[in-house]
Amino acid sequence: MKLASKLIVNLTLSMTCLSAAAIAATGTTTATSAPTVPATTATIAPATAAPAPTTIATIKKPASKAPDIATSTVTAPKKEEAPSVKFGLGYDLGYSMQAKAQPDGSRSQSLSHEFVPSMSYGEYNAFAYMGYNQDLVATNENGWSDLILGAGKKAWTLSEYLKLGPSITLVQPLTNKSRNEIGLLYAFSAALKLTLNTKTLGMDAFKLSYQGQISRANLQYDTNAKTGAPNRLHGYRSRINIGYDITDALSFSTQFDFNSNYSVNGIVSNTFSHSQTLGYTLNDHASLSFTHSNEGPYLKTGTYENNLKFFNDEDSSYSIGLGLSI
Repeated sequence: MKLASKLIVNLTLSMTCLSAAAIAATGTTTATSAPTVPATTATIAPATAAPAPTTIATIKKPASKAPDIATSTVTAPKKEEAPSVKFGLGYDLGYSMQAKAQPDGSRSQSLSHEFVPSMSYGEYNAFAYMGYNQDLVATNENGWSDLILGAGKKAWTLSEYLKLGPSITLVQPLTNKSRNEIGLLYAFSAALKLTLNTKTLGMDAFKLSYQGQISRANLQYDTNAKTGAPNRLHGYRSRINIGYDITDALSFSTQFDFNSNYSVNGIVSNTFSHSQTLGYTLNDHASLSFTHSNEGPYLKTGTYENNLKFFNDEDSSYSIGLGLSI
């Protein structure tokens, strides 16, 4: 490159066909007036390229600094980060109270502690749900709820509007009712959740999803050891979730479940449950919630009338919760 530069400078100095007046008219300068050699290398072609220009009129004024080839013309490919294992822990403290006092004056109240450790790796995640319930009215009902182990995968993108995410859960019985009355050994379920990508519709604050779940129980007994009723062998649950972000911190959500349960002798029973929750996010690690919920059989016992209600004197309850996560 230095040799080529010297040749051009020598060639320029030896040319006498252009007068000083012609140079001034064209608004150019000679190679000898350029600030430095690097400033003219932007117009100097490599030795293997076409021949250098034969007139100094092709050198623009002022000459720009040549780019650094090492940094501007060669871009190193980005290194993809390998997925890492991430751990999390959630804790929910909840107080629940029966919405209405019963005719005998009783009103159930309970305190719940829920622990949810989790782990994620790339597109996959796993969690465990452990709950401890304290009955504030009947103290002999205190104890751990059944252990739930779950795993899932990041949702597949079906289109710009829909996503589909799979998950599985395994239930291990811990309660006296599950182990001794029902005779549950374990229960397995698999679910698919279809989510509407509301961002593409310009409705970021709105949330809508549907989940279908099938479950199967492995039982010791065909009937409940306490009541004599046939045990549930398998079932299908339909769940609809609707949510709306009122502000960045305040949100409203509602959930509706419809369950079809099949007993060991083929009897089908349908149940429902629904809840409405107003949530407030305090910060990245804490939130508050206020919930109304109701559940029960879809048809009334004996009369088989529709029992689907928003509010029920016996089964509706109110709860407040504090959620913490790290």
